[in-house]
This record gives sequence, C-alpha cells and structure tokens, in this order.
Amino acid sequence: YHQEGCPLGQEHGKRTAVFPLAEDDTEPPRTPDLIHRVTPGDGSTPRRLTNPQAPAYDSNPVISPDGSQLAYSSCIRMACDLFVQPLGAGYVPQGTPRRITRQGSMIDGLVWSHDQESLIYAGSLNWGTTFRLWRVETSGGQMPERIDLAGDGVLSPTIPLAGGRLAFNRLVRNMDIWRYQLDGKPEPFLTSSLTEWGAQFSPDGNKIVFSSDRSGDVSDLWLAAADGSHPVRLTKDHDRSQGTPRWSPDGRLIAFDSQGQDGLNRIFVVEAQGGRPKQVSSGTANNTGPNWSRDGKWIYFYSDRTGRDEVWRVALDGGVEQKITDNGGLFAIESVDGKTLYYTKGMYAPLFAKPIEGGAERMVLDFVNLLAFSVFEDGIYYIDRIESGKKYSIRFHEFASGSNRLITTFDGQPNNGLGVSPDRKTFLFSNAVGTGSDLMMIENFR
Repeated sequence: YHQEGCPLGQEHGKRTAVFPLAEDDTEPPRTPDLIHRVTPGDGSTPRRLTNPQAPAYDSNPVISPDGSQLAYSSCIRMACDLFVQPLGAGYVPQGTPRRITRQGSMIDGLVWSHDQESLIYAGSLNWGTTFRLWRVETSGGQMPERIDLAGDGVLSPTIPLAGGRLAFNRLVRNMDIWRYQLDGKPEPFLTSSLTEWGAQFSPDGNKIVFSSDRSGDVSDLWLAAADGSHPVRLTKDHDRSQGTPRWSPDGRLIAFDSQGQDGLNRIFVVEAQGGRPKQVSSGTANNTGPNWSRDGKWIYFYSDRTGRDEVWRVALDGGVEQKITDNGGLFAIESVDGKTLYYTKGMYAPLFAKPIEGGAERMVLDFVNLLAFSVFEDGIYYIDRIESGKKYSIRFHEFASGSNRLITTFDGQPNNGLGVSPDRKTFLFSNAVGTGSDLMMIENFR
C-alpha cells in the first residue's frame, strides 16, 4: 500500500493504494489490464476504476493531491497516452475520463504537479531507447513540453506534497552492437553514445543493416559494410521509430516495423539502395517484427488485431493477410525448406514450431530471447538464459541430435536480435554493459 504522502495518492486518516490489476488476478501483474483501488483498513475488495478493452491496458495510476482526480496511462502495446478520470466521494469514478495527450509514447512514471495544473511524466517517443521528462497541462488543451533540464534516461519522477523538488531515476545504459568471431572473444562493434540494435547480415554477407537513434530522437535504419565501416542512414523523416530490419532473400529489399505518430506499429519495405518505404501491412492494429519467407513472396509479422498477439503473413504484392498461429505467437522465422515456422510467445520464453500449412505446435527450446534466434538448415543459433549473474550464452541447437552446443558466453544485457553471417563465423547481437541508475533531484522545481 501507499500511505499519505506517497506519489500514488493520499486519503487523510486512511491507507490506500491504487494499482494495475489483471482480470481474475489477486495481486498487481507485470502486464496490467485495468486499474483497481483497495483500502485494506476496512477489508474492502478491489473496485475497478477503469475498463480498457483488449488489447489495451491501463497503468501508472496516480491520484491528485486533493483526491478528486485519477491520472493514468492507457496503452496498446508500447503506445501510451495520458487520461484523467474525475473522482467522487470514496474514489468513485464520475463521468468519463478526458484524454490529455496524443503522443503514443512509452511511459514510465507519472506524477501530479503540486498545484494540480499539470502532469509530469517520463516518456519515450522511440520505443523506449531514450526516456525524457515531460510536462502537460491537465486541461488537455496543450501539447506536452519536454523538460530538458532533466536530460536523458529519466524514469519514475516523483514530487513531494510540499512541492519545490522533483526526484527521478536516471537510467545508465549504453546499448551497442557487439560482435563475436569464432576463436575470438565478444567485443563492442557498432557503437555510439546512444542505442544500436537489431543488426543483420545481408544474404551475401557483405553488408549489415541495423537500427539506431544516433541521429537524434528518432530510431532509423542504417547500413554499413560487414566490417562496420561507412555507416549510412537508410531511412530519414519517415516515422518516429524504425526497427527490426530484415533482408529479403535476394538482398534487394529490407522489411522493418515503424511506429507512426499515432503510436501504432506498421510493416514497411524499403529498397536496400534507399528510397521511399512502402507499407505492406494494413488495418489499425499493431503490426511488428517482420521476417521473410525463404522464397521472398511473403512477410511474416505478429499482430494484436484479434486481441492477442498472433503470427500473420502478407504477400509482398499485397492481398489478404493470413493468420498462421492460433495459441499466441510473436517473432517468427521460416525454416530453410519453407515448411515449418519457428516462433516465440514472449520476451524470455520457449521457442515453438508448427507446420505452415497446418498442424499442432511443439516446443523446440525451453528458453530464447525474443528476437535472438536464427534458423539454418541443420539447426538454430540462439541466445540462452542467464547462467549466473549477468552472463548469457550463444548456443546452437542441432536438429538431428537435439543437442545444444555452446558457442560463447558474454556479460551484459542482450536485447533484440541475433545476426549470424552466412558462413556462420561471425555473430552480432545488441548488448548493454554497466547498466544501472542514479537517483537525481531538481531543487526549486515549479
């Protein structure tokens, strides 16, 4: 619970908590669905305050200092906006909530200003690679303004009831692309002071495509030679965040997902030589994580259009999109013979396989990082779970024997993807070392 004076809210003479709660759960979940209130002192059961419709969820609840309003973020996947719900006696919702922002950003932490005229929150417009501090008026009539004084990597802002100060966490993390070459050791490869991730070799092994926000607030696709030299920006002034690049089998096109200004993710393709991206997915759902069929005629992706993430595919030339999985599915890769689809169902979860033309799914590996696997004719390279402390491993799962062979280990925090060269001698992965956070405070904050 949170006592009077804590950021979530206050109720004089009582102890109260407002927290995200999933349907049929008895305690706050990792992925919230709705917001409940409970007052443990009187033994009451949680009461629903918001009612999002799947796949939406509500989070970051915070009651105004006078107890008359509830601010929260309403999200679909990573795209969140702020709402304010008026409250009556006993925190009973009164009327409909009003929308405060239209950014479609990731939000981590929300707090009322002392005068209740604005909300302060940590938000990221580029898939969470750079969180900054924002302020928006609670009237809902103004655009959010960035508080540049706080800098980058801002999380979990809080203001004491007396006002005058603002505290927050500053994330210390530098995500770069690392390289491991056989008989060598893992080491930084494509680096900057910002974020690099998702590197993939071209089919001929001569080039690398990756995503980076090194140019500013927007994550774009970049091309470089296989040795990392001559990086060139491939996408520019397209949308707020471009990621998960994947080469077509002939090396002519690159598929990627892109987050628009409305916060929704869509699938695009762009010529590897540059040009205007072409959208290939349709509808108003989130479509993410593209990958090609081996013949280059289809693009697989995962979508929440049914209320749950499932793997779909769409023909490169257009047409009706086809749902491939029925029991959930995320990032997917087709087998070399084009008959089997391998896919995950969570960020750190088992890897499954099922016949593309229909049939039951089966578990292949009990753990794999979300995008960190690559399928070859005789097996699968993948990044395995933590072994001890912050140590991870790259392994090879052999189809014929079912064995899992260690390739190398490394320290850090891997994220989003594993690129393997065509000759299987070089491995690329995103990795952050020295991660942590500092506690920061701004004096005389108004």
